[in-house]
Amino acid sequence: VETCNTGSSSGSAHIELKGSYGCEVRDSYVHGGRTSGSGANYGIWIMNINSDHKIENNIMRHNRHGIVFEGGGSGCAILYNYIDDNFTEDLSYLGSARTNHGAHPYMNLFEGNSVSHLVADSYWGSSSHFVLFRNHLWGDQTGSGVPKKPSWGFIPVEVWHNQNYYSLVGNVLGISGKWQNPNWSSYSVIGTSYKSNSMMVFGCNSGNSNNPKARATAIIHGNYDLKTKGVANWEGGSDHELQESMYYDSMPVWWYRNTPWPPIGPDVSNFANEIPAIQRFNGKDSGNATAVINSNSGSLRKVNNGTGFNSSKTVIRLYSLSGKLVKTFENGEIVLKNGVLTEMHRGKLSAGVYLYSVQLPNGVIKRGVFSTPR
Repeated sequence: VETCNTGSSSGSAHIELKGSYGCEVRDSYVHGGRTSGSGANYGIWIMNINSDHKIENNIMRHNRHGIVFEGGGSGCAILYNYIDDNFTEDLSYLGSARTNHGAHPYMNLFEGNSVSHLVADSYWGSSSHFVLFRNHLWGDQTGSGVPKKPSWGFIPVEVWHNQNYYSLVGNVLGISGKWQNPNWSSYSVIGTSYKSNSMMVFGCNSGNSNNPKARATAIIHGNYDLKTKGVANWEGGSDHELQESMYYDSMPVWWYRNTPWPPIGPDVSNFANEIPAIQRFNGKDSGNATAVINSNSGSLRKVNNGTGFNSSKTVIRLYSLSGKLVKTFENGEIVLKNGVLTEMHRGKLSAGVYLYSVQLPNGVIKRGVFSTPR
């Protein structure tokens, strides 16, 4: 599922993955259901037995739950999505995305997402072994297009009772300058009730009781919060160096050139930079280099302005928008003129939009996007 606009859904979900394996949902705008009542207007709904999905670079707004796991799901990667301005039939509540809404999702990765409110609830059972890595969890929303300003639920992340063995690593908790603009200095770092003013909540349920196991089994390591304006917990050991990504070995080929990599974390300048999905929603250009392809001859011209390439040592790779490798250009397939890359040949390419990466002799990789004429 790619580059879809799913506005004004009247059903349970805009995109539903049910009994599925190895699906990918990316680069889409999931928004605007006709109602946000119970069981309706889920953005991306991972329902029952599911595994090995990749949900990446999507915008999810004005849903009941931007994304929700219910009744299972394992081995899924939820990457670099923008989830904001969710609401339910209770307009006083800050709507949320859900890592769990029905037993038993487990061993899933949330990485690099920007989410107004994230909850693992216990209404329909348990979940476990989720990893939340380098996300920006707001505890607020922009308020754009929301029917009514909420008055409670301004908590970045909640892990309810029977939601065990969660790892929260390298996230940024809280945001300034949005709609509610909570007074984070009055918050506690860790709380036990979903109605408390806390950066993180563990072990609560829909009543007033609390089960300490959710907190006891959690690993809270290297999260920057606006309460302390620093990192309050390093529970994962003495090593405080965080890897850039748990999914990628290096910056992905589709990443916006002017956006820091990684974009979020206690070790990142500004702590929480706008991910590409937010920039796309706000109408900002990718900042990537452009190139022009001649679909008749199958040659790619003026890649990254064509400077500084050595044809015997430069490698150029073309990818589909989903990141699948399409072609590789190496020795003898790259044409230079006066030291400038002008063309590369390896058969005719189909019309469409491609990503490219250029690996220079010094190891530097340049990336961009281009489209073929139709």
